[in-house]
Amino acid sequence: MKTKWNVKRESGSVWAVLFGIMLVASFARFFYGITSDNFTFLDEYTTFDTAAGFFHTGKFNHWDFHYNTLSDYEYTRAWPHTILLALWFKVFGLNVVAGKTLSVVFGVLFIASLFYITWKVYHNYYITVLSCFLVMANETVVTVFRQIRMYSLWLLIMTWLAYFAYQVLTVEPQTEYKSRIGKRYQQYFNFSPVYIGGAVFLLLLGYFTHVNTLALGVGVIVFFLYCLIRKKEKRYYSALALAGGIVLLLLLVIVCVMPLMPELNVMNWWTVVKTQVAGRGEINTRYWRWISTFIGSKAVFYVILASILFAFVKYEKKDDNAYEFSVYALSVVVSALLFFMLFLSRYYAARYMLYVAPLLTVLMAWGIVETVRIIGTKWADLAATVAVLVYLAIYMAGSFQEVYDSDDIVYHREAYEILKEDAAKEMAGETIPIVEFDFRDYYAVQVLDDYVSTELDRTDEDMETLKCFAEIHPDGYVLVETDKVYGFADPMKNFIHNHSERVAGEGLDDYNIETVRYHFVNPDESLEEIKQDDVRVNGPVTYYFTEDGESTRIRLDVDLSMLDKGADILFLNFGIFTVDKETEDRCYQLLLPESGIGSYEIIFDKACIEFLLKDECMIYLKDKTCREKMLYEK
Repeated sequence: MKTKWNVKRESGSVWAVLFGIMLVASFARFFYGITSDNFTFLDEYTTFDTAAGFFHTGKFNHWDFHYNTLSDYEYTRAWPHTILLALWFKVFGLNVVAGKTLSVVFGVLFIASLFYITWKVYHNYYITVLSCFLVMANETVVTVFRQIRMYSLWLLIMTWLAYFAYQVLTVEPQTEYKSRIGKRYQQYFNFSPVYIGGAVFLLLLGYFTHVNTLALGVGVIVFFLYCLIRKKEKRYYSALALAGGIVLLLLLVIVCVMPLMPELNVMNWWTVVKTQVAGRGEINTRYWRWISTFIGSKAVFYVILASILFAFVKYEKKDDNAYEFSVYALSVVVSALLFFMLFLSRYYAARYMLYVAPLLTVLMAWGIVETVRIIGTKWADLAATVAVLVYLAIYMAGSFQEVYDSDDIVYHREAYEILKEDAAKEMAGETIPIVEFDFRDYYAVQVLDDYVSTELDRTDEDMETLKCFAEIHPDGYVLVETDKVYGFADPMKNFIHNHSERVAGEGLDDYNIETVRYHFVNPDESLEEIKQDDVRVNGPVTYYFTEDGESTRIRLDVDLSMLDKGADILFLNFGIFTVDKETEDRCYQLLLPESGIGSYEIIFDKACIEFLLKDECMIYLKDKTCREKMLYEK
């Protein structure tokens, strides 16, 4: 029985109005708060800096905003997005807000594309509207269209690639070929050359934007086998034979080449596979959690999942376009879920599997509408759609904080402003030395008057980098995003957390940037060994302090015979009580001599009534490892 929303009864003006509503809604959803001018994802800087480099020079290298020159850091990943972003900067200016706005544009185009595809396939108001709003409700989708990352372009490309791949497998051209080759092609293959060409173009564009484009092939293969089994057409058997021949030929080439290239042996391949297959089970299950909470509630998702299964069972016209596309969507979503959960353990974030989002929402919308049709009244579809939209509105309002004011936002400008204020007290008028991981010079040059910098790279060499920089700049700052600290080797991680003076970061603010101060001190051979009676001794450290007007002079002697063999730097923590009755912590990093007694003199710029050495310290060794200990330990 034909329903009231049969394609022949649908009004073109209604489609136009709905299309306009979708465009406005998607723009509002993605653009809100973009003008705040903050990176909302730690890796945005890479895309932004590379596009800036291409903008200035046409090369895929980071741009150094501090020295206004091209850096040595090359980043060719996702180059189609980099080129588009650089061209966008040419028109709208080189700034973070413009970069985010391009992602918003991709987001609006994405919703427009989904609207068009669902209209072409289903010709149903409710499925189209629900598909668009369901995908706009997902936090991951919204987030990628608000970030300066390739995922915004990639999701748009993948939507069309998925559609073109479906058309390749289902459309049978009626063109009559006159040439013998054309007739043979029509007899044995008869796939649309137009859609094949479009799919190949989108495949290459998607691949160069993100390698996970290839993962779509798993679902496409599953659907191809479905078509082959169900339709039993000659073109599917011919395509299978051709694909099988190509695979066998590749295997033959590998077998022939393997003796000449030992690194390609099977055991090496199997080692790689073993590291991926179910290697991180807890992480892999995140994909199921992401899908099952796609619109916020597992309970709602399970109800919709039941409606999808019910729709597949009760749908009568199993050879029409709507049913076939739903099977295709199911093939892509389920195969991707299993493939990522079982094999691609390295890719543990939802964004890596995000290409299933549009097909998942289409599947959900189709299941809802087809299920409520059993009620048989003309208002059932509308009522179900309104109910889902109300739920989505409530859910999106509840997830406002996570999407638009997320704890992941990194406030670089604010952190630099705090650093500038601190430096004005600590080193007024001097060039500010900064050691950072993943520089944000774009913001630094806007805030700081004069600074010099060097970069960490999260390796065992980081403490060496800091040590060498401190030889020239003994007092300065280290800045690292909070989420990045845990990826550092222990010496730098422990230094930031326990043996430095915190200026900004966890415990002080929510800017998500750990800003700490360092004070490296060299031994002074001209100082005599401490022999006073009123000195204090804590393990290998002998020290005393004298207050002189507005400053305090601190003397320390370190007995290396009482430290670990190969000790290179000693990290000491002091508790200070000033004449003004202020209390503060002070941390010093003492560069140790080869042997004997290391003598040090430190001038503290406040008058003190007490200066206590804390028991907790860290020893950095010449083998680039560290050990945290209590000073009184042997």
